[in-house]
Amino acid sequence: MAKTEAVTIKVSEEARKALRIIAAMTDESIIDVVNRLTKAELAKVETQRVTQEAVARTGERAEGEGRSNH
Repeated sequence: MAKTEAVTIKVSEEARKALRIIAAMTDESIIDVVNRLTKAELAKVETQRVTQEAVARTGERAEGEGRSNH
């Protein structure tokens, strides 16, 4: 991966140990593991949000249609 600027963050001891294990098992640096995991989580959260918004819009349309039938 490309060289990234590093900053210090605080993580729990449990998370640090897990990151070290993942880094060792995947032959990545801890920074690369954190970057990969955060990008994947962000994509997941964004997808969930879009889905929730679409469901909400569908529900609003259904409610609006129900009102017009009265």
